[in-house]
Amino acid sequence: MGRIWNKDCDGVDFDTVCAARSRADSMVDSIRPLLSTKERQVLKLYSQGYKASEIAAAMGCKTGTVKTHLRRAELKLHTRARGEVIAKWQKM
Repeated sequence: MGRIWNKDCDGVDFDTVCAARSRADSMVDSIRPLLSTKERQVLKLYSQGYKASEIAAAMGCKTGTVKTHLRRAELKLHTRARGEVIAKWQKM
């Protein structure tokens, strides 16, 4: 494969782009198992618009526990906010 020379890519090497995409995909695959079942469940319910109290009732736990699962997912996915962690999780 050669270089792509047009105004949109400015000479970006196609092989480099493909390799970067492959690395990004493998990073997502390696992150997915890091989340516990409860963390994934909390993220799924948050992404569907449920509040922490509703998620707690559905899971049979306290609201603080739900927030702890969310906070741990944020740490594992290297994010700082609920919206950011949900967006990153949905891409997985």
